[in-house]
Amino acid sequence: MPDHYDPIDLAPEPMKSAESPTRTEYMGRAASSRRIAIAFLAMVAGAVMLSGRAFDIQVVRRQAFVSAAEQNRIREEILVPVRGAIVDRNHVPLVRNVPGYAIGLVPIDLDVRSANTELRTLATTIGVPEDELRSTLARYPSYLAEPVVVRDGLTYDAAAQRFVASASPAVRLLVRERRDYRGPDGRDLESLSHPLGFVGRVDADAYRSLAPLRYRPSDLVGKTGIESSYEALLRGRPGIRRVTVDARGRVVATSAFEPPVAGTPVTVTIDRSLQAVAERALRAQLRATGNRRGVAIAIDPVQGDILALVSLPAFSSSALVEGMSPDDYRALVEHPDHPLFPRAIAGTYPSGSTIKPMIATAALSAGIVTGRTRMHSTGGIAIEGSFFPDWREGGHGWVDVREAIAQSVNTYFYLIGGGKPRAAPPSMSGPAQEQALGPDGIERGLRAFGFGRPTGIDIAGEAAGLIPTPAWKQATRGEPWYIGDTYHLAIGQGDLLITPLQLAVATAAFTNGGHLVRPHLIKNFSPSPGEGEREGAGDPRSPIPNITPEAIQIVRQGMRMAVTSGSAQGLASLPFYVAGKTGTAQTTPNRRPHAWFTGFAEYSRPSGTTRPSSLVPRPSIVVTVLVEEGGEGSRVAVPVAREIFSAWAR
Repeated sequence: MPDHYDPIDLAPEPMKSAESPTRTEYMGRAASSRRIAIAFLAMVAGAVMLSGRAFDIQVVRRQAFVSAAEQNRIREEILVPVRGAIVDRNHVPLVRNVPGYAIGLVPIDLDVRSANTELRTLATTIGVPEDELRSTLARYPSYLAEPVVVRDGLTYDAAAQRFVASASPAVRLLVRERRDYRGPDGRDLESLSHPLGFVGRVDADAYRSLAPLRYRPSDLVGKTGIESSYEALLRGRPGIRRVTVDARGRVVATSAFEPPVAGTPVTVTIDRSLQAVAERALRAQLRATGNRRGVAIAIDPVQGDILALVSLPAFSSSALVEGMSPDDYRALVEHPDHPLFPRAIAGTYPSGSTIKPMIATAALSAGIVTGRTRMHSTGGIAIEGSFFPDWREGGHGWVDVREAIAQSVNTYFYLIGGGKPRAAPPSMSGPAQEQALGPDGIERGLRAFGFGRPTGIDIAGEAAGLIPTPAWKQATRGEPWYIGDTYHLAIGQGDLLITPLQLAVATAAFTNGGHLVRPHLIKNFSPSPGEGEREGAGDPRSPIPNITPEAIQIVRQGMRMAVTSGSAQGLASLPFYVAGKTGTAQTTPNRRPHAWFTGFAEYSRPSGTTRPSSLVPRPSIVVTVLVEEGGEGSRVAVPVAREIFSAWAR
């Protein structure tokens, strides 16, 4: 047998055509023209997609990719300035900076090949869930060359240990100033949380708009109050350092340097000691009466300086800055008494009888009544089946405008506001008699005193309140205005809503000669070298239009009589002269009325009297107190005001 095999050719033999012996034909199936067209279109589509992608990368997004590539080599590092301190009017520190430490991560320095491993290791090292860490980084672009804070509020030792253990070139140990809102005694005066506000880290959404202003994701920015309103001054001007880095993000050279400029220290108008007294007195009264919410305000009626601004309940700015647990923060936000709400400037309430001095001033200035006009109170006014009562059963008898203010006689204000009842349908927008203000006159008078619009305080969140009018009622409720609406408005009830700060500003007009002041919290700024002293608010006063000096003087006398013989007699024993007005504002039938007081000191002393030698003369002051659902103002609000007046005089 042969020792090898010849290969066998299994290929089919070509068939030879009978017509042409030299032509070879193969058996098979030809592709259809439809398939060829589809294949051609697919190739064209692929080519278009590749061309479009190339155009997007090389033309549309060229600059972004060039910038990202350049950032791998040359970077600009933002140098954060020292944030300005905040002190009170007596230079007592209210907000200071203390050192703090955090762990940051630079997204551009993450190695794409080992990013998952690095993030997993970092999450374990710093004690943050991996999902939370990834979620934080996902809010920022992957080419960001600034550190994103992933763990904050650490001591130096804890931060250093985590930094070393992370073993990643993308991780940074950040030294960050933390705001401390505790006073010199180390205690947190919570009522300062609303006017001062607090700072917080720049979030991802805000970073998009703040990045051009040289903010970093790790920076602090004012969120509320003075910290927010005066952010530009307090922050200062950031510096820049341009550096060259290697492939691992390490700095190898510095090519440019612009030092930061520290923030401007700010002096506020608040007197911390008076603020503490107001907070303590209001808290004590809330506990004693079983209430939870209230306001206490003290202002300088001449300059508009806010000396104390208390809204309770409040919160700890330091606790927010230091970091709350999610459960604690949720409890704060969802608290039924809303401690984050600045009710002194944003809360709106019916004024009750505290509005009567302003109504009386408008009527006196318009000639509706004079200082000698007397009206008879028999216990109330009946009209068309409705009864509008005085608070004293049987009435107060014959009273003039001073006595009407001192005794809070509703009938007097029904008559100067809406006039006497007459035999006519009660649906009308004008007064019931010619000699009355009517709703239009009341509105003009209240607007002249600043109601119905913000006062212009230099922090955000102020409410405008509401002065109801016939047009407003028709537009919002589809109902006509009745004489009863005018009566209610004239005594501060019905739909009238004011803020406590508006009432304090209006009260100031009775001690500064009839001027409307603009309240403010910034007294002055400590100037930079070479700059002059800058006042924070300029001239804060403007004369109230259509108000006569005689009207102001008569109403002042009535407010003084409220202390000597009326509803505010709890202030009569103070060793200086106080004038004021109490209020008990009805809310809803199933709730107690709000307790109000507003007044001022020192009232002009009668001739022949002297000021007690134990007291040092001081500028005048306005005090306004509100206890929500507190009951009678004379029993609940006046004691708080007494404590504030006493502290002011010391």
